[in-house]
Amino acid sequence: MEELIKDGKITLVEDGVEKEYTVLFTFHSDTFKKDYFVYTDDQEDEEGYLNVFASSYNQDTGELEAVESEEEWTNIDQMVFKVVGEVQNEGEK
Repeated sequence: MEELIKDGKITLVEDGVEKEYTVLFTFHSDTFKKDYFVYTDDQEDEEGYLNVFASSYNQDTGELEAVESEEEWTNIDQMVFKVVGEVQNEGEK
């Protein structure tokens, strides 16, 4: 998985156009037996929140895949909140 990340960035091709994203973190889910990338385009939505995306990583093909199940999204959301909480706690020290 780390070979896809160069200097904290990942380049994905969307509609034939290469786009660079900043990788926020990666993690493995024992529940789903998958690896995930959580990344951003460094842009904010209309409410001022950072756009955050997630994809699963297929070890066999070396490709990122769409997250399709609601259960997976819930797992990813929980991990994002956990990481944000850890970052906030570090900032308070």
